[in-house]
Amino acid sequence: MRVYDLTHDSLSELAMYRAPLTALTISTLSPFILMGDLMKSVTLLRLDTSGRRVELATVARDYAPLWMTSVSMIEEGWLLGAEDSGNLVGWKREDNWAPDEGRLTMVHEMRFGEMINRIRLGITFFSTDMLICRFVE
Repeated sequence: MRVYDLTHDSLSELAMYRAPLTALTISTLSPFILMGDLMKSVTLLRLDTSGRRVELATVARDYAPLWMTSVSMIEEGWLLGAEDSGNLVGWKREDNWAPDEGRLTMVHEMRFGEMINRIRLGITFFSTDMLICRFVE
C-alpha cells in the first residue's frame, strides 16, 4: 500500500506499507486505514503526518486466517469485514491496550451465505409497508 501526494503537476510517494500477502480491499476514516488482506485478515493502520516524514504505522490486526473480500470502518473503533466463505465479521478496537498489544477483538460473526464484494455504509429506515436497507451490496 502506498500513499501519494497529488498536486496539479506531480505525483510523489509519501509513505509505503508492505502487506503480509495481498491487500485486496481498503477503507478509510481519517487518520486510520483498514486493509483487508487476501489471506491474513485485516490490519488497522494509522497515517501519521505529525513529523517531518509521513508514515503508515500498524495500530492493530486480526491474526485469524480470514480471506477478506471487503472491509469497512463503521465508525472509529468499529470495523466490519466480509470474507470469501460468506461470513460477516465485526471487530472492536480497544483503547486500553498495552503498547505491545496490537490485536483487534472479534465481537461479531454472522453467516451471510454468499460472497460479498463490497460493503457500503448507508441508511436503514422503516415505513409502514416496507423496509429499505442499503448496507451490503
